[in-house]
Amino acid sequence: MTVPSLRFKEDPYDLNRLNNLLLQFRVKGYVVLPDLFERESVDSFLGEVRAMVKQNEQGRWFMPDDQPAIYWPIRAPRLRNVLPAALFPAKMTPNVSVFETAWLISESGKEGLNWHKDRQHEGTVGGNYQYPDSVHLGMYFRDMTPEDGPTRVIPGSHVDQNLHPYNNSPSELMLPRKQDAVLWDQRCWHAASTRQNPDLRIFALFGFQPIQSFGNYPLRAMRAAPDFLFK
Repeated sequence: MTVPSLRFKEDPYDLNRLNNLLLQFRVKGYVVLPDLFERESVDSFLGEVRAMVKQNEQGRWFMPDDQPAIYWPIRAPRLRNVLPAALFPAKMTPNVSVFETAWLISESGKEGLNWHKDRQHEGTVGGNYQYPDSVHLGMYFRDMTPEDGPTRVIPGSHVDQNLHPYNNSPSELMLPRKQDAVLWDQRCWHAASTRQNPDLRIFALFGFQPIQSFGNYPLRAMRAAPDFLFK
């Protein structure tokens, strides 16, 4: 197996920084997770991805599903530091499973705003915060600018049903750096924006959900991922 060149920050976030990231996630419905990857390794990894990308007979771009690069980014130790606490209260920290892997690839100028929610259009019960059933993680592998086609999100729309695109609720662009990733609650309104810069819009999307465990049962975190993730 050819090992992808993407390298990770091995040390976990300190407790104060972790709690601040988790608070932002709960309040806004999304948060940029900084420095998951070693910055100097990201460009070469993106180059490897570009070399793998293909077009099918209908002209749609895709990543072949037999490449380790498809799952490689979620090996990041700091990601495993954040996910359990984002999905469930700390006193009963769950194991985490991958339920979705998608590399969304499109040509410049082909995307437009298409507002949608992946979960709970009606909002949460009573407008109070409830931990999500699942979360999405997005990676662009570039220092994002508005011209790069970032995702737009309406902060707080995961809780407040009065925040939505049909009453012009304020929105924000997700603008991570190449070494970052964006964690967001699938109950938030969000939409891809149009990529204006040349070259392909490459966006890696991963979905995670909790698997509750009690005591010390030997249930491996992210067990749905291929075995090579744990070697």
